[in-house]
Amino acid sequence: MSIEMIQSDLSEIKSDVKQIQHALKQIAVQDNELHNLGRQIDTMWAKHDQMKSAIDVLAQHEASCPRSTVHDVQKDLIAIAQYQASCPRRQIATLWLVVIPQTLVLIGITLALIQVMLRS
Repeated sequence: MSIEMIQSDLSEIKSDVKQIQHALKQIAVQDNELHNLGRQIDTMWAKHDQMKSAIDVLAQHEASCPRSTVHDVQKDLIAIAQYQASCPRRQIATLWLVVIPQTLVLIGITLALIQVMLRS
């Protein structure tokens, strides 16, 4: 074996070592990225669990909500609104035009009776 062959083998070994070093650096970077992704996934699952527990609380609250009572109250409010809408407001205003004068007349009669009783 000559020195040139040894040098050529040595240069091939050096290039192979450089390729191995480059591959190892890539593997180290990818390993670091995988660890970061693993931590991010764990964080996401923790947030998911928190959200799921909040959703479970809301679902339990909804299940305990008295829906039939709410619907009954809503129906009652609709019935009241319809009754008020059908109320004859003009007739009531006309009725007041009759009631007020009659009330005044009754007050006048009462005062006249009181005066007559005081004079006698």
